Amino acid sequence: MKPARKKDLPVPVPGDEERHDQKEMWGRRLRRINKRLAEFGLPLLHTLGNHLDGEDEVKAILGVHGYGESEDHPDPYFYIVTYLCIRHDGKEKTKEHTYAVLMNAKHTPLSTEMGSVAATGAVCITTYNDEWMVCIEQHRGPTCQDWTIEIPRGYVPEGGLVFGRLPIPNDFVAVDMDLNVIRTCDLPIGIVKNELGSLLARSVITPERLTLLSLPWENTGNSSNVTPIFHLGLRGDPEFVLKFPLYGKDEKWGRRVLGPPQQRLVFIPLRCMEDEYMRMGIGSLHCVAALNYYFTYVRVLRRVT
Repeated sequence: MKPARKKDLPVPVPGDEERHDQKEMWGRRLRRINKRLAEFGLPLLHTLGNHLDGEDEVKAILGVHGYGESEDHPDPYFYIVTYLCIRHDGKEKTKEHTYAVLMNAKHTPLSTEMGSVAATGAVCITTYNDEWMVCIEQHRGPTCQDWTIEIPRGYVPEGGLVFGRLPIPNDFVAVDMDLNVIRTCDLPIGIVKNELGSLLARSVITPERLTLLSLPWENTGNSSNVTPIFHLGLRGDPEFVLKFPLYGKDEKWGRRVLGPPQQRLVFIPLRCMEDEYMRMGIGSLHCVAALNYYFTYVRVLRRVT
């Protein structure tokens, strides 16, 4: 066999060692994926995952699709990002699969630090004088095609709270609660002010305390949204709510109603809400979760005091 000629020998290429280093490869892939997400103002990934550890490993973005835009509202309401992932199946094989994630279109782009979270919406249990819970009755169509009773909640157009990590309730520092300067993106008071405007516009009502109850993911299966659950305590004239008519013919619960038919505020006695909220017609998983967290928090306080 003839010896290989010099020109047939492999010639080292600058950067070969770096390109074959897994950590560098993952770093380049992560930067490429995050650059694509940043183009749409979407939250960044802080890790790709490792299929060798049984995790879903993000390999690439297959597509970013916006939905909800129109001539009057040119910006999408939300995006669906489709990732190509690798999953180890435990049989010395790997399987590629797609993973579609729903993302709110107005997320605050985050750093890639582990645990960083932007909350662009909120659910806020709102109580009055520790005697009433304030809910909203509104028509939900075409999803439910019916009227529902819900806790004040919603998304914000931009900005919102950003946490360097997921805090526990005692770590939370309440935002400014001056109703005269609150903006929509000041979570959660801005959302509550929009939802309960006819109530909070009255000078007899003042916000007394704001407590973070939990920071759950909206849906770990297909949503990147984090929807914190708060409790806002309002204070005012004890006779204020009793001036409003009873809610329908339902005198059993003692509920009161304020406002026009298209979006009414329903005041529900806390003692009834705690015992019977499963039968009150609360119309969303967000609200049911918020109520569970709130009444657990109240029971813990009772034991402590």
